[in-house]
Amino acid sequence: MKVSAVATLSSIALFGYASAAAVPASDAASLGVYSPMVWSGSVTPGGPEVELTGTLSEVVEQIIALNPDWEAQTDAAAAEAPVSPPKKALRWDGQPTCDKVAGDRIVSQYFLKWEVIPTLRRIGGNCGTKARNCARLSCSWSSGVELCNDRTSFVSIPCNQIADGAEMIANKCVNVKGQLFDTTGWNVVVRGSKC
Repeated sequence: MKVSAVATLSSIALFGYASAAAVPASDAASLGVYSPMVWSGSVTPGGPEVELTGTLSEVVEQIIALNPDWEAQTDAAAAEAPVSPPKKALRWDGQPTCDKVAGDRIVSQYFLKWEVIPTLRRIGGNCGTKARNCARLSCSWSSGVELCNDRTSFVSIPCNQIADGAEMIANKCVNVKGQLFDTTGWNVVVRGSKC
């Protein structure tokens, strides 16, 4: 009887371990756990920092509600900003992994290059999400862009860096579906998604 109980407990422990190993604990994108994006930044030039929650388009709507002149102000600031050489390669852990992330549809190039990346660059500030979660930044045309956090604490990343990651995926992945890991425990995911 003791042998049977030990064998049963060993089987349960082994089965539980095998199930946990099937989903890597260090990759929030494979867990499918989502939380809202938290954006922090200034809605007026030189103004106080505010914190807003939602997708990129929802946050832009909230910013415009707080500052109706925001679009004109960001356009003027972008025109005056000096262009500096990109340092994109320094923060990424290798190249994007293409076509390995779950998602049943290929992402639209138009959606990515003309909607998401420019909005991430324009909005400035930081985009964040909870520990071991992904925040859906944008979703349309059955295509999604996510900020995933593999850390055990909240992550807040400059939105420009996320735009850099999405742009690298768009440029390196033939089917424009992939994941790019940062060296500090977060990653950008571009994949088909049900919006």
